[in-house]
Amino acid sequence: MATKGKKSKLGHDPLSWISEADAAEIQQENEHPAQQETVDVIEEPIVEETVEAVIEETTIEEPEAQIEKGDSKEINMLDLPLYFGIAQVAEVYTQMQEILASDTGSIEIQAEDIESIDASAVQLLLVFVNAAKSKDKKIVWKGVSDKLNEAVTMFQLNNQLDMAA
Repeated sequence: MATKGKKSKLGHDPLSWISEADAAEIQQENEHPAQQETVDVIEEPIVEETVEAVIEETTIEEPEAQIEKGDSKEINMLDLPLYFGIAQVAEVYTQMQEILASDTGSIEIQAEDIESIDASAVQLLLVFVNAAKSKDKKIVWKGVSDKLNEAVTMFQLNNQLDMAA
């Protein structure tokens, strides 16, 4: 609101609809803000809590179709896509189900070509690794791209995914 006697550089006062009393009240509120709520500081990172909740709630179900069981020493390979995001999660999830249903003792995850990965893909990897561990399957990472390593490190999931820091 322009002060009395001074002309606005705009040629008009865009706040002329505010009365002097309203302006004084607004200024007083700005100088003495209402009592604000205090926010408790969370000691654990939010990501860790979220991941733990997902782990507890999510399980990978067995596929309906029976897959021929081979030698328990057989190694299954999971080759992750170049661009691993939410659009690819369903397809990779199906591959993961098949691998978990097989009688494989070890699972190799090929991840050296990943150029882009989002949080949904990291979540899926975490659930897969946990499901494999629960079935006593060994996870072997065969190449890890810088992008995957950055994402896993950012979410502090190196240990949970059995990846070296």
